[in-house]
Amino acid sequence: MGTLFVTGATVGIGGDACTSVTLVGATSITCVAPAKSGGTYAVVVTNPDKSFSLATTVVVTYQSGAPPTVTDVSPIIQPKFLLGGDTLTITGTLFITGATVSIGGTACSNVTFGSATSITCIAPAKLGGSYPVVVTNPDSGFSAATTVVVKYNSAKRE
Repeated sequence: MGTLFVTGATVGIGGDACTSVTLVGATSITCVAPAKSGGTYAVVVTNPDKSFSLATTVVVTYQSGAPPTVTDVSPIIQPKFLLGGDTLTITGTLFITGATVSIGGTACSNVTFGSATSITCIAPAKLGGSYPVVVTNPDSGFSAATTVVVKYNSAKRE
Protein backbone atom coordinates (compact mmCIF):
# COMPACT_ATOMS: atom_id res chain seq x y z
CA MET A 1 0.00 0.00 0.00
CA GLY A 2 1.18 3.47 -0.85
CA THR A 3 0.08 6.50 -2.80
CA LEU A 4 0.38 7.96 -6.29
CA PHE A 5 1.26 4.72 -8.06
CA VAL A 6 0.75 4.88 -11.85
CA THR A 7 0.73 2.48 -14.79
CA GLY A 8 4.26 1.41 -15.67
CA ALA A 9 5.60 1.63 -12.12
CA THR A 10 8.33 -0.85 -11.19
CA VAL A 11 8.87 -2.54 -7.85
CA GLY A 12 12.15 -3.62 -6.30
CA ILE A 13 12.87 -5.56 -3.13
CA GLY A 14 16.33 -5.21 -1.66
CA GLY A 15 17.68 -3.95 -4.99
CA ASP A 16 16.21 -6.75 -7.11
CA ALA A 17 13.31 -6.19 -9.50
CA CYS A 18 9.94 -7.83 -9.07
CA THR A 19 8.28 -9.38 -12.12
CA SER A 20 4.65 -9.34 -13.27
CA VAL A 21 4.02 -5.92 -11.74
CA THR A 22 0.29 -5.10 -11.79
CA LEU A 23 -1.18 -1.74 -10.87
CA VAL A 24 -4.28 -2.42 -8.79
CA GLY A 25 -4.96 1.26 -8.18
CA ALA A 26 -3.25 4.48 -7.15
CA THR A 27 -2.57 2.98 -3.71
CA SER A 28 -1.87 -0.69 -4.50
CA ILE A 29 0.52 -2.72 -6.67
CA THR A 30 1.05 -6.48 -6.82
CA CYS A 31 4.09 -8.31 -8.15
CA VAL A 32 6.03 -11.55 -8.03
CA ALA A 33 8.86 -11.07 -5.55
CA PRO A 34 12.43 -11.92 -6.56
CA ALA A 35 14.21 -14.85 -4.96
CA LYS A 36 16.22 -13.69 -1.94
CA SER A 37 17.99 -15.31 0.96
CA GLY A 38 16.52 -14.96 4.43
CA GLY A 39 16.40 -11.42 5.76
CA THR A 40 14.51 -8.14 5.75
CA TYR A 41 14.54 -5.91 2.66
CA ALA A 42 13.24 -2.44 1.78
CA VAL A 43 10.57 -2.14 -0.91
CA VAL A 44 11.04 0.53 -3.61
CA VAL A 45 8.32 1.60 -6.06
CA THR A 46 9.44 3.74 -9.00
CA ASN A 47 6.96 5.53 -11.26
CA PRO A 48 7.85 5.87 -14.97
CA ASP A 49 8.58 9.59 -14.55
CA LYS A 50 11.40 8.45 -12.22
CA SER A 51 9.81 9.88 -9.11
CA PHE A 52 10.12 7.18 -6.49
CA SER A 53 9.27 6.27 -2.97
CA LEU A 54 11.94 4.52 -0.96
CA ALA A 55 9.93 2.57 1.56
CA THR A 56 12.08 3.06 4.63
CA THR A 57 9.31 1.88 6.92
CA VAL A 58 7.86 -0.78 4.63
CA VAL A 59 9.92 -3.94 4.50
CA VAL A 60 9.50 -7.52 3.36
CA THR A 61 10.89 -10.38 5.42
CA TYR A 62 11.96 -13.54 3.63
CA GLN A 63 12.32 -16.86 5.37
CA SER A 64 15.38 -18.82 4.39
CA GLY A 65 14.91 -21.81 2.16
CA ALA A 66 11.97 -24.07 1.64
CA PRO A 67 11.53 -27.25 3.62
CA PRO A 68 12.93 -30.43 2.14
CA THR A 69 10.66 -33.36 1.41
CA VAL A 70 11.40 -37.03 2.00
CA THR A 71 9.85 -39.41 -0.52
CA ASP A 72 11.67 -42.70 0.11
CA VAL A 73 14.32 -44.43 2.18
CA SER A 74 16.29 -47.53 1.31
CA PRO A 75 16.56 -50.04 2.79
CA ILE A 76 13.28 -49.51 4.60
CA ILE A 77 13.91 -52.37 7.06
CA GLN A 78 16.91 -52.19 9.41
CA PRO A 79 18.00 -55.70 10.32
CA LYS A 80 20.34 -54.71 13.16
CA PHE A 81 18.38 -54.75 16.41
CA LEU A 82 19.62 -51.99 18.76
CA LEU A 83 22.90 -51.59 16.92
CA GLY A 84 22.01 -49.41 13.95
CA GLY A 85 24.96 -48.95 11.65
CA ASP A 86 23.33 -49.69 8.30
CA THR A 87 23.77 -47.18 5.48
CA LEU A 88 20.51 -45.52 4.45
CA THR A 89 19.81 -43.69 1.21
CA ILE A 90 17.15 -41.01 1.60
CA THR A 91 15.53 -39.59 -1.52
CA GLY A 92 13.37 -36.51 -1.80
CA THR A 93 13.66 -32.89 -2.85
CA LEU A 94 15.38 -29.65 -1.81
CA PHE A 95 18.19 -31.24 0.20
CA ILE A 96 21.21 -28.97 0.67
CA THR A 97 24.77 -29.41 1.90
CA GLY A 98 24.85 -29.57 5.68
CA ALA A 99 21.39 -31.13 6.04
CA THR A 100 20.87 -33.41 9.02
CA VAL A 101 18.86 -36.62 9.18
CA SER A 102 17.09 -38.15 12.15
CA ILE A 103 15.10 -41.31 12.60
CA GLY A 104 12.49 -41.23 15.31
CA GLY A 105 14.22 -38.19 16.84
CA THR A 106 17.68 -39.80 16.93
CA ALA A 107 20.37 -38.28 14.71
CA CYS A 108 21.95 -40.34 11.96
CA SER A 109 25.74 -40.23 11.73
CA ASN A 110 28.00 -39.68 8.72
CA VAL A 111 25.35 -37.74 6.78
CA THR A 112 26.60 -37.29 3.22
CA PHE A 113 24.97 -34.87 0.79
CA GLY A 114 24.78 -36.51 -2.63
CA SER A 115 22.50 -34.11 -4.45
CA ALA A 116 19.35 -32.04 -4.00
CA THR A 117 17.47 -35.35 -4.17
CA SER A 118 19.75 -37.81 -2.35
CA ILE A 119 21.43 -38.07 1.06
CA THR A 120 23.08 -41.07 2.70
CA CYS A 121 23.69 -41.64 6.39
CA ILE A 122 24.36 -44.31 8.99
CA ALA A 123 21.21 -45.39 10.84
CA PRO A 124 21.21 -44.87 14.61
CA ALA A 125 20.51 -47.64 17.11
CA LYS A 126 16.78 -48.04 17.85
CA LEU A 127 14.52 -50.63 19.42
CA GLY A 128 12.20 -52.63 17.14
CA GLY A 129 9.46 -50.50 15.60
CA SER A 130 8.70 -47.96 12.86
CA TYR A 131 10.21 -44.48 13.00
CA PRO A 132 9.76 -41.38 10.81
CA VAL A 133 12.68 -40.09 8.74
CA VAL A 134 13.25 -36.32 9.02
CA VAL A 135 15.65 -34.16 7.00
CA THR A 136 16.47 -30.66 8.26
CA ASN A 137 18.23 -28.10 6.08
CA PRO A 138 20.73 -25.80 7.83
CA ASP A 139 19.55 -22.60 6.12
CA SER A 140 16.05 -22.67 7.48
CA GLY A 141 15.75 -25.09 10.33
CA PHE A 142 12.74 -26.44 8.49
CA SER A 143 12.20 -30.16 8.67
CA ALA A 144 10.36 -32.35 6.27
CA ALA A 145 7.09 -33.63 7.66
CA THR A 146 7.11 -37.18 6.45
CA THR A 147 5.14 -40.37 6.41
CA VAL A 148 8.25 -42.26 5.23
CA VAL A 149 9.40 -44.60 7.99
CA VAL A 150 12.27 -46.94 8.71
CA LYS A 151 11.33 -50.25 10.31
CA TYR A 152 13.68 -51.88 12.78
CA ASN A 153 13.34 -55.62 13.33
CA SER A 154 12.75 -56.75 16.86
CA ALA A 155 15.20 -59.65 16.64
CA LYS A 156 18.99 -59.52 16.45
CA ARG A 157 20.69 -60.21 13.16
CA GLU A 158 22.52 -63.53 13.32
